[in-house]
Amino acid sequence: LYTWVREGLGPRFGFMAIWLQWIANVIWYPTVLTFIATSFSYLFMPELATNKFYILSIILITLWTATFINFLGMRVSGLISSLTAIFGTILPIALIVVLGLIWIGNGHPIQIALTWKSFFPNLTSLNDLVLLSGFFLGLTGMEMSAVHAREVHNPNRDYPRAIFLSALLIILFSTLGSITIAAIVPVDQIGLASGGMEAFSSLFTTFGMQWAMPISAASRTYGARGVM
Repeated sequence: LYTWVREGLGPRFGFMAIWLQWIANVIWYPTVLTFIATSFSYLFMPELATNKFYILSIILITLWTATFINFLGMRVSGLISSLTAIFGTILPIALIVVLGLIWIGNGHPIQIALTWKSFFPNLTSLNDLVLLSGFFLGLTGMEMSAVHAREVHNPNRDYPRAIFLSALLIILFSTLGSITIAAIVPVDQIGLASGGMEAFSSLFTTFGMQWAMPISAASRTYGARGVM
C-alpha cells in the first residue's frame, strides 16, 4: 500500500496511507475480538457477554490462536477464510433475513421507521458519520489481497471483477442484516458487539427454535474468527 500511494502521490502521502492502515488495525482488532467473545458466550452462558475478565481472556486466546494458525501458511489460512465466509457469515445473515421477513409478515411490530429518508445517513450528524464509518469498515482489507494478484490466471480481468463482486456482496449482506436487526430489536436494547445475537435470540424464541441458538452462536463465532 505504501509503494502504491508513494508512486502516485509521493512519499508523504504514502506514509500517511500506511499509518492510517496501521492505526485502523489498532481499533479494528479489539472490536472484532470483542464480537467473537460475546458471540461465543451465547453457546453456554449469555450473561458472560458483559463480563470484562471473560472477554479479555477470549480475546487473548483467539488472537494468539489465529497467529499460530497463520504460521502454517497461506494455503491453510486461505481455506479457513473461505469456509468461514460461507458458513460463518453468508449463511447466518441469509437465515436472519429470511426469519426477519417471516417475523414481519406475521404482523410483529417493526422497531424502526423504514422510510426513504431514514435509509440514508445524515451527513451533518456526528453520530451518523460514526455509524457510517463502521459500515465502510466492512469494505476495508480487500486491498490486502492485491499481494496475490499474480496468482490469478488473468489478473487484468479477473481481479477487478473479484473486488467489485466482493464489495457488492459486503454492501448487500451488511445492509440487509443491519436492517433486519434494527427492525427486530428495540434500539435501546441493541448491543454494539452482540446486536446480531440478540436478534437471533428474539427470532428463535418467537418461532420456538431455542435449540438453534447455540448453533447460531457457534456459526457467528466461527465466521468472525475467520475474518480476524
